[in-house]
Amino acid sequence: HRFMLPDAISYIEHKTMTEGARRKYQAATNKDVKLSKAGDATIRMAPGEERAALLDAAMCGWNLKKQGKEMSFSPAARREFMEAASPSIVDAIIEDIRKHNPWLLADLTVEDIDKEIETLQAQRDEILEKEAGKATS
Repeated sequence: HRFMLPDAISYIEHKTMTEGARRKYQAATNKDVKLSKAGDATIRMAPGEERAALLDAAMCGWNLKKQGKEMSFSPAARREFMEAASPSIVDAIIEDIRKHNPWLLADLTVEDIDKEIETLQAQRDEILEKEAGKATS
């Protein structure tokens, strides 16, 4: 699958994951649950690592340039891209990967979706405030 970047020239390629890729991704994102003798449970959460694992499992190529030179696709180049990429672009790539791997949506809970809605609403409100400030200037 090809995800076009905003310049309409560059793109990221990703694949529909096989069962092997799915198993590797799930192993990389397995959350440890620890129970104490008192009955308290703790879960190790690392959402950033989960996103990186998803991109590692699904991204398989690209057409990107850095300082006018084509970047070859490799694990090291992918990590470099991830460090420098805009979070909104990464979010859009991840959304496209999820669209092509419906089993990933089964991992989402209603709470996860509600948190995403809250985040988007806060971003929307912030943009509206900025636009209102520009209109009054």
